[in-house]
Amino acid sequence: MKQIVTSAFGICLGAVTGVILFELSGFIVGAILGGVIGFCIGSGYLESSDNGEHDVFNNLFSSFDNAQKKSFPKKMVKDNKKNTGTSSKSAEDDEDNEDNNKKNIFATVQRPSERLSDVAGMEYVKEQFYEMVIMPLREPELYEKYGIQAGGGILLYGPPGTGKTYIVRALAGELGAAFYSVKSSDIISQWVGESEKNLKKLFEEARKNKLSVIFMDEIDSLAQDRSKNVRNYETQFINALLAELDGFAAKDSENSLLFIGATNRPDTIDGALLRPGRFDVKIKVGLPDFAARRKIVELFFTKRKIIITNEIIDYIAQKTENYNCADVDNVAEQMIKALLKKEIAAKINHKSAKVAITSELVNQVLSMTKSSVLKRDLSVIEKWEN
Repeated sequence: MKQIVTSAFGICLGAVTGVILFELSGFIVGAILGGVIGFCIGSGYLESSDNGEHDVFNNLFSSFDNAQKKSFPKKMVKDNKKNTGTSSKSAEDDEDNEDNNKKNIFATVQRPSERLSDVAGMEYVKEQFYEMVIMPLREPELYEKYGIQAGGGILLYGPPGTGKTYIVRALAGELGAAFYSVKSSDIISQWVGESEKNLKKLFEEARKNKLSVIFMDEIDSLAQDRSKNVRNYETQFINALLAELDGFAAKDSENSLLFIGATNRPDTIDGALLRPGRFDVKIKVGLPDFAARRKIVELFFTKRKIIITNEIIDYIAQKTENYNCADVDNVAEQMIKALLKKEIAAKINHKSAKVAITSELVNQVLSMTKSSVLKRDLSVIEKWEN
């Protein structure tokens, strides 16, 4: 490499010198002589570089090599090292660290303390859980008589903020099951093939327990419709997920596994996941009705031991129509902050003002806290259902 560089430099310098001294006729002669001289200099450099000489040339070529390395991403360097039979320690260390992090996440078993009775409203969802999940596990002989096996896949769909995660935690708590709540970032890896390995590890850890619940929120980001513009590695991951879900039907397994996915975009999920044997049960988690909104407000203030009248609770529930669960909870939270602000002001002014939640305070808070529900989300779900 260094002979080539010095030769090229010598050719250019010789050609210029030849033109200057002998005009145009000296161009070829100068270029040939310059190339020979440059090659000799390069060869001499190689022989003397072992003795630590030619620091200027050494720095020049070192800078060139460094620039060449920086022009390639780490992942490409790693792939190149694999192809040439060598190894990149830094890339391997990164992969090992990521792999260990995934193992730690999947090895952590949660045991939720929530119960379905703690969930405000969602009576239809609770009904479905009792019928499709809880009873088959509590009365396995009866359900086996009719060929119905405990466990399987459930898809919860509905607009954001409707309490899908919370009710799944409550279900796991009700069953006394090991609970694995994972996000796409816990599964997806930048290394080819690692996402499928992470998925396999997750299911292997879950199957070690007598009863486990795996919950994947925003599953649409992990299993997009393959008929659309999906990349090859995404297709491979979906295939791996389908293979794991098909394993639910194994009769020789003594342990039960429940897989629950949640989404607010069911229209983007790959059709193979929605077929029988994978997501057998599809449950809509819609916006809370009046009774559910009332229960959310009541539980919020009861847990904090703050006095609120039934009339005010009804008023809040009435005024928060088309709010999701998170929005209603936020309204209650903002009212707590407004109360605190009033009490602090009263103490600063040395007054013993009576602090209470009134309809005026509710209106004041509602003017600043609007619903986060988008009509677009509702229309997408409605269109998918029809």
